[in-house]
Amino acid sequence: MMMIPAKNLFYFNALFDMAMGGHTRAPLKRAADEMSVLIIPMSSKDDFCLIKTAFAPDYTAFLEDNGLVLPKLVNVNERFDSSIIARPWGWDEEALETFKKMGAGMSHPAIDIVKKINNRQFCDSFNEIEKNGVPGSVLLKSSDDVKNFFANNPNFPLVVKPAHGSSGFGFFRLDESPDKTTVNKIFQLIEQDIIIVEPWLKRIMDVSSSVDIGLDGGLSAIRHYQCLVDSKGTFYGVYLPPDQTRLKPWIPALDKHAAACAEYIYKRGYFGPVGFDSFVYLKDNEPPALAPIIEINARHVMSDIARALKSKLAPDKYVLYRLLSSKRAKLPESYSRLKNILREHSFSAAAKKGILPLTPLRNTTDITRQPYRNAFFISAESEEELFRMDSFLINALSPHRNARRCLLK
Repeated sequence: MMMIPAKNLFYFNALFDMAMGGHTRAPLKRAADEMSVLIIPMSSKDDFCLIKTAFAPDYTAFLEDNGLVLPKLVNVNERFDSSIIARPWGWDEEALETFKKMGAGMSHPAIDIVKKINNRQFCDSFNEIEKNGVPGSVLLKSSDDVKNFFANNPNFPLVVKPAHGSSGFGFFRLDESPDKTTVNKIFQLIEQDIIIVEPWLKRIMDVSSSVDIGLDGGLSAIRHYQCLVDSKGTFYGVYLPPDQTRLKPWIPALDKHAAACAEYIYKRGYFGPVGFDSFVYLKDNEPPALAPIIEINARHVMSDIARALKSKLAPDKYVLYRLLSSKRAKLPESYSRLKNILREHSFSAAAKKGILPLTPLRNTTDITRQPYRNAFFISAESEEELFRMDSFLINALSPHRNARRCLLK
């Protein structure tokens, strides 16, 4: 008997990480709704995507003209039956309520388990067993812990991380002993939950690993990709070359640690997509070393979107999935004007190379405005050409035309 593939309802609930820590202010919600379009590439033409923003019709036509086959885009008022399977970015209360209202079929881990695993305290407990993570990291649970930690004259620079959040949200980098204002901010964080304090190491490569954990505990192939992170620890891109030459020396260790962590969280009640962050660093005159599993993200990760785009648009090319805020990228109001700006660097579906904007040029939900965060797909024949195009993009869209060059770590 032929198996009919299930149809899915995808939803990029971009506030997932913030919601875990209770950081869901109105401006963040607006930006998150705008980002709901980012999950479109992970779907097929028979699937559905929940979109929480409005845009001009030329947006979907533009994506289709450039080779993306789109799913059916729906809003929260659409109704389904349980044969349509819910696929959120991550399982939280908001996703649960949304899918219940829409009638989609749901199979998910307990929400309290998801929240526990995404807390950095859980990652710290796993790393304490496995001797993983950032060497010298410390978990602090109270204001007294904070006072005692800094009273012992730690080495700087340091980074302070809250219990929940991603992409550098809530991080404090400390190059010297914190002043009273900064200490008060740290106290505010620790009133909500634990904090992690890590030495700021000289990173030479950031890595995202991802795997899907089945209901039976079985694992899909473990995938590893190089992520791009700025000097503040903020994620801004995924680099996908045709091969894994740069990652090759670290893959056996990354496979081992990712599989061990996936088994660890499955035994504690989690199944579904999960991502692990790691990095390679230099210390003094020692050889490069790996800091594995510095964060656990019990949800999809950005490299999942980048990988889906690469497989559909440019499987044999060097690819960069890149995010730019509206402060750094001023987009024109029409695709014809954008093509004039990008010129020969505009994406060509036939050549499978060039720069392709993935978010709308303008959202029209309440007022017409450029999205707060903009995503771009860039593909090229070589690494050099790829990052030359990225530098061109940044400078071409910069309001000041003096944006710094993007450098591959």
